[in-house]
Amino acid sequence: MNYRSTCLLIECFYSWMGAIERAQLRSGSVVMVTGASGGVGSASIALLKHKGCTIIAVTSSMHKSAYLESLGANHVLLGVKGFHKDPLLAEGVDMVIECTGEPTFDNAYRSLKPEGTLVLVGNTTNASAKLPIGLTILKSLKVVGSDSISRAALSSLFTFMTENNLRPHIDEIISLTTKEVENAHKSLVEKGSRGRTVIQVSQDTWK
Repeated sequence: MNYRSTCLLIECFYSWMGAIERAQLRSGSVVMVTGASGGVGSASIALLKHKGCTIIAVTSSMHKSAYLESLGANHVLLGVKGFHKDPLLAEGVDMVIECTGEPTFDNAYRSLKPEGTLVLVGNTTNASAKLPIGLTILKSLKVVGSDSISRAALSSLFTFMTENNLRPHIDEIISLTTKEVENAHKSLVEKGSRGRTVIQVSQDTWK
């Protein structure tokens, strides 16, 4: 298995296990993906689009709209405070793939329809999020965590990827040098990356 297929497989683990296996996502569902331009977010869009879902991508900068739409996003929203009040979300979404965690959790959670599910796959700031208990009760909402994948689900994911010819978006392939790694890290911090950044390590690197 090469690094491209490995990247996509790892990135799809979380949303496949959480959304497909645990939350029983249905074809035709409306799904919001936060942190949409990152590696897991990008893979989730491509994966769930092939499952027949309508995708609303939430991103920190609208200049990434064309990229997200090329992956299959039907709509793109800016992840600012109060984005759950956007008219596009008036009817709510069936599911959220939460790749960012605390920064977008509250808005994403409030975007759910009654009986909706938030699948939590990332927490970029390692901060805690407040769960609105009253809203959870009134709308019968669910939160599902996803950090790994079972052997049976992995087999199903392999089959789905092969049948749909799914490929990851590699934003940049860099070598294991101090300068290139520093630049790549800076791009991640400044939210400039689109998809996954890969460090290519050759046998000579370790000599």
